[in-house]
Amino acid sequence: MKKYGKNIKGITLISLIITIIVLLILTSVTIYSGKSVIQNSKFNTFSTELKMMQTNINDIYDKYKSGETVNGLQGDDILTSLGKDISSNAEVSAQATRVFTPGESGITDKTGYRFFDTQTLADLNIEGIEQEFFVNIAKRSIISYYGFEYDGETYYTVDQLTNNLYNVEYEENTNKPTFDVNYEDTENDRIKVTISNIQYNGYIDKWIVKYKKEGQNYWDTSENLEFNITEQGNYIFVIENGNVASEEKNVTINTNAVVGERVEETRKDNYTDTEGNKATIPAGFAVSGIPEEQLISKGLVIYEIPEGTEEINWLEKDTDGTYKVQKQYNQFVRIPVDGGNIKLEYSSISDKYTGSQTDYTENTEETPYEKYITSAKGYYIGRYETGIGTNGIPTIIRGANPNITDWDTAKSKAESMYTETDGYTSRMMTNKTWDTVINCMVHYGLSESEVLDSRNWGGYISDGQSLKTGSSDKYEKFNVYDFAGNKSEWTADIYKNDNSCRAIRDYWTGGSYVTYFQVLYHRYNTKSVSNSYGYRIQLYITK
Repeated sequence: MKKYGKNIKGITLISLIITIIVLLILTSVTIYSGKSVIQNSKFNTFSTELKMMQTNINDIYDKYKSGETVNGLQGDDILTSLGKDISSNAEVSAQATRVFTPGESGITDKTGYRFFDTQTLADLNIEGIEQEFFVNIAKRSIISYYGFEYDGETYYTVDQLTNNLYNVEYEENTNKPTFDVNYEDTENDRIKVTISNIQYNGYIDKWIVKYKKEGQNYWDTSENLEFNITEQGNYIFVIENGNVASEEKNVTINTNAVVGERVEETRKDNYTDTEGNKATIPAGFAVSGIPEEQLISKGLVIYEIPEGTEEINWLEKDTDGTYKVQKQYNQFVRIPVDGGNIKLEYSSISDKYTGSQTDYTENTEETPYEKYITSAKGYYIGRYETGIGTNGIPTIIRGANPNITDWDTAKSKAESMYTETDGYTSRMMTNKTWDTVINCMVHYGLSESEVLDSRNWGGYISDGQSLKTGSSDKYEKFNVYDFAGNKSEWTADIYKNDNSCRAIRDYWTGGSYVTYFQVLYHRYNTKSVSNSYGYRIQLYITK
C-alpha cells in the first residue's frame, strides 16, 4: 500500500507542475490579448478623431470657398490666420521637421500648414478631439502631430488609415467594384455629389470615396456616399475598402451649360446668357454655337447633339449660305414665360381674331403639363414644322419635307419623340402655347400690326405644294420658321361643336368674304384628314 501511495504522490506532483505551467501560459496569453485589445481600442480612438478632424476642416474649407466667416476671419485670412505659425515655437518646429522632412506622413512640403493645438480646436468649437494637428485648409489636408504607432507602422493621415477604417468582412474577389457619379446644384454655390449603383460581388456595405480635381496632387476623402464640393471641373473618383478598390473614374462636373457643348444632365437654370437671362438646357442638347442664336430675348436655339459627336464646326456654311448644323440636328427655340410680361395665356389680341378662341375646348390631357411651364419659366417649341425623319422618328431640321398627317398620328409622334426619363417630355402644341409664342414675340419686338397681317414675315400658304422646312430666312421671327405660313398645323384642342374635329393654326388666304392674313388665325377640320396638315412639337422641362 505504501508503494502505491508513493506513486499517487508522484503523479499528483507532476500534475501540479503541469497545471502551473498551463496557468502561466494562459496568464501570458490573457495579458497579451489584453494589451492587444487596449492597443486596438486606442487605435480606433485615434482613427475616429482623425476622421472627425477631417470633417471639420472640410467644413471650414467650404465656408472659405463660399465667402463665409470663420471665427471672424474671411477669405484668405482663414488660410493664414487660423491656428499658429509652425516656426513660432521651437518644439513645434522640431516636430514639423520630423514629420515633413522624412515624409513619414507621405507629405514633404509643409508650405501652407499651420499648427492646430488644443486651444485652437477649442476656439473653433471642435469637441471630442484630444490630438493636435498640422493643417493646410486650402488643401483640406490634416496631419496628426505625433501620429500613432500600430502594428509596426506610424500613422499620421486619413489616407494612411484607409486600409484600417472599417472592420468589414468580405470575400476575396478579383472583380473591381463599379459605380456611378451624379451631381446637382445646392445652396451656397455648392454641388452635391452622389455615388450610386455600386456593383460588387463581395460582402461590402461600407465604402470610402476618394476624389481629386484634375491637377490636384492629393486625394480628398469622404466616408459618406453623398458629399459637397465647391468647384466645377474634371474630377477623378475611386471607391475602396481595405484591399478592394475600383478603377479611377473620370467625371466632368459642370452644372452650367457651355455654349456649343452637349449637356449631359437636365438641371434647372443651367444656362445664363450674356444679358443675364436664364434657361434650363435639357440633357442631350447644346446651346447653339452661332452667336445670333444664343440670346433668350432673340430666340435661344438649342440643338440635339448625339452622344459621342466629335467637335462641331458651328459656323460652317453650306453652298446656299445657311449653317450646316441647321440641316443636321433637331432644333428647338426657348419661349420664356416669366408670369409677368409673358404669361401662359391666350393672346391679348384675341378680340381681333378672325376665328374665336371660344369655339375651342382645351384638351384636358394637356392641361396637367402646364405646371411644368410655370416651374421651368418657359418651354421650347420646334424651330421648324416637324419633318419626315427616318424609321418614323420626327425630325426638326432645316430643309426637311413637312410631315403631313392625320391628327392621331401627329399626336402620337409628338409624344413619343422624347420621354420624361431625361427630365423633359414632348407633346403637340395647344392653342394656349401657340398664343403664348405670339405674346413672347410681341414682348420682344413683334408689332401688333405684324400679328394682324403676317404677310411681311412669312404669311403664305402652300397646301398644294409644300415648301421644305425653313425654306427662307424671310419666313423667320424670333428664330422660329414658318410660324405664319407653309403648312397649317394641328393643335391638341377640340372644336366645341364637333368632337371629331381638332383646332388648326395657320395663316389662311381662303374664305368667301374675307382674306385672312393673321398668324393668330384659328380654324378646324376632322382629325382624320391626312393630306393637308402638319404639326409642331413642344418640349416641357419636367425636372
